[in-house]
Amino acid sequence: ALDRFTAIAQERLAPFLSGGAFEEAETEQKLVFPLLEALGWGYLPQQKTVQRRESIPDALLFASPALVSAALRQKTLAPRYAAALVVEESKAWDVNLDRGERRTPASQALRYLREAE
Repeated sequence: ALDRFTAIAQERLAPFLSGGAFEEAETEQKLVFPLLEALGWGYLPQQKTVQRRESIPDALLFASPALVSAALRQKTLAPRYAAALVVEESKAWDVNLDRGERRTPASQALRYLREAE
């Protein structure tokens, strides 16, 4: 399993390590979500907590794809957040995670958790 994941990770990382410029959505599509799937995570993208756009995390992660199906049967978002193990926030490949123009990615993640709670 480790060899399989290593091969997938090397393949997915290659374009990023060659110096290309990747926006957040491209980083998610080409790197983050494929690696999460290779690790066995299930996920639901863009689950709102409130109406403001800045309060929408990039994904909720579940222990398995089967648990995603169960979460999708929920009519409201609160049970989806309760069933998720991780609130995931992606950034573009070369974003500095320690600093932000208006806020740091860490403070953004803390806001998601507070609002989801």
